[in-house]
Amino acid sequence: MQARRPHSSAVWRLIAVTAVVAWTFAAAARAEVVRPRPTPHAAPIASNALTVEDPFEGLNRRFYAIHQGLDHAILRPLALGYSHATTGWIRQSLHNFVTELGEPVVFGNDVLQLRIKRAATTLGRFLTDATAGIGGLFDPATKMGLPHHDNGFGTTLGRYGIAPGPYIFLPLIGPSNLRDLLGTGVDFYSDPLGRIHYHDRGDVLVGIAVIGGLDQRANAEADLQQIQSMGADSYATLRSLYTQERQADIRGGKPVSIEDLPDFDDPGADPAPAAPTPGPAPAARAPAATDPGVAAPSAAEVAIANPDSGPDAAYFLAAPSPPASASAPSGPPIEL
Repeated sequence: MQARRPHSSAVWRLIAVTAVVAWTFAAAARAEVVRPRPTPHAAPIASNALTVEDPFEGLNRRFYAIHQGLDHAILRPLALGYSHATTGWIRQSLHNFVTELGEPVVFGNDVLQLRIKRAATTLGRFLTDATAGIGGLFDPATKMGLPHHDNGFGTTLGRYGIAPGPYIFLPLIGPSNLRDLLGTGVDFYSDPLGRIHYHDRGDVLVGIAVIGGLDQRANAEADLQQIQSMGADSYATLRSLYTQERQADIRGGKPVSIEDLPDFDDPGADPAPAAPTPGPAPAARAPAATDPGVAAPSAAEVAIANPDSGPDAAYFLAAPSPPASASAPSGPPIEL
């Protein structure tokens, strides 16, 4: 009996399943720490960066547990197999090619964010690797001082002051928030080399997604293992790392290191007893005007040192502070 050829709908179902698996590969790699990149003006992370709006924490933790099970059973073994099968220049060329395909999206968002120097670097990098790098298989641009940097529409929205919204963790997407979910959709549908150029070539889109997802998951292995070994609550550690990394991307600051994150306790563990609060320190004696070698204090210094002695003279003597509207820019500054 002659074997029947598979129906075209079955082939497309197989491609759809492969695309979902590839999307999951990329989602697991979202925990990867961005490699340090030179920034001329690195903005510090805010002191309240650990405060994350997480109203769906219970549901997010359930999804995180599902994601961990998928990763340990399927994603991690496949990614490690890919890493061992494509060693040396083969894996590096695949990584370079996938990175090259994403440069137009990076360039577009650089322009929207008014980061002119970054946009010029991205454009120069794309043209150099497309020509001298043989379609992006090699990366001479980095050696020429044109390194790659990540960017997307979610970062653009944050650059213009759009709040991130609640933290969300989905098994097939990974750590995100409402703003970044919207940005991911815009990046996907506006990609000129992917979605637009190959919109009728599902095999090409799936192949790019699979290679990119495997490569990212393999590169993230060391960081994911370090997060798992840091403390009892890996969910909170990943949530903090993702939030601070996104803040650093938006502000153009220095990437966050895993070593700088605190250890988060298990939410089910008993809280540690609070340390006793020390009493107020005795006020230091102000130097008297009659002490030798000490000049007489001014009226403002007397008012600040003795606030209960009379009217607040420092209020009248201090320079007026600028109005709030003068310090709040109407948009992101242009970076040259």
